[in-house]
Amino acid sequence: MVDDFSRFARMPKPVIEGEDVADTVRRPVFLMRVGHPTSISKPEIKEEPMRAQFDRRLISQALTNITKTRPRRSRCPGRSWARGVSYVIAARENDES
Repeated sequence: MVDDFSRFARMPKPVIEGEDVADTVRRPVFLMRVGHPTSISKPEIKEEPMRAQFDRRLISQALTNITKTRPRRSRCPGRSWARGVSYVIAARENDES
């Protein structure tokens, strides 16, 4: 994890490309649910591609870092923010489908 943080902290120059937001979110969430099945509720991620311009590696790393900290936070007794589960939603705003 130190290597992951070190690599992320150096903040390499982003490589902006057309990517699929849904797939980028789905991967780290899937891995987190495998390792910690009760820490993330059933994610709401669209099946169809949601294309956007962003650096997939940086967004994936940020999501991985966020999901990695959730199980550690839940072990903090007496903290209201430590209870419950995380919710992950990847959808377009104002999307009725």
